[in-house]
Amino acid sequence: MTEISQVMAPHGRYEHALPAISRLLGWGNAIPDGLWFIGLEEHSFWSEKYIEQVAKGCAPFGPPASEEKEKDVRGGAQIRARTAQIASRLSKEFGHLDAGTRTELYLKNRLWQPGSGVCQANLFPLGKPDWGAWPDAYRSWFGFETVEAYRDGVHEARFKNFRSYMRESPPRATICFGKAGRSWFKMLFELENTNATSRIEGRSGRVDLVAEFYCREGAPLVVMTEFLGRPMTIAFAEEIASKLSDLGVQVP
Repeated sequence: MTEISQVMAPHGRYEHALPAISRLLGWGNAIPDGLWFIGLEEHSFWSEKYIEQVAKGCAPFGPPASEEKEKDVRGGAQIRARTAQIASRLSKEFGHLDAGTRTELYLKNRLWQPGSGVCQANLFPLGKPDWGAWPDAYRSWFGFETVEAYRDGVHEARFKNFRSYMRESPPRATICFGKAGRSWFKMLFELENTNATSRIEGRSGRVDLVAEFYCREGAPLVVMTEFLGRPMTIAFAEEIASKLSDLGVQVP
């Protein structure tokens, strides 16, 4: 682990806010035996006003963003729909309905709401317009010269916060999505030297779809897939949900 002082330029304006920002894991209802979805990062640029708000302190999981706000986030609507599709298939209340009906009802009435048992988290804390981007404003606000330095500088504290929360409120299963995050996800769950216990495969046009399942005794089930929005298909999302159901995953 590279020391933060080695990768940071001096006098980042919001450098002091990084510990609080790192504790904000996501949004939704992260209860014991629930279902977590973890993406790479929020695809939006954080304003100074929002950073100052988070810096004052907040719960690890906040209320969900509005559907209208998510429509402005790249891929947000598709990710939201596939999340609802999988979660509704595993829901005691909605699981018996056909995929289209239950997904629509779940989106409107249950996704990420109190009592749902479903939450959305981000592997890295700051919102950015693209995985490889490092906005000039962030360079001066947080002191990291490059996006690589940012990830090196924050991941240890960030992953420690994830593990601490998961020990206190362990999920039944976690679905990790994002092609660029595979090595980071394996680091988070300490799976670097572990092979998947099973996998399912599919295809969307010219794109291969793969979901790997890691089942370890005494640990939450972990699923890794490259996509959750496009080009993830409805049929492949159903396969993931069906496999999770067979493994005993269920939410309210």
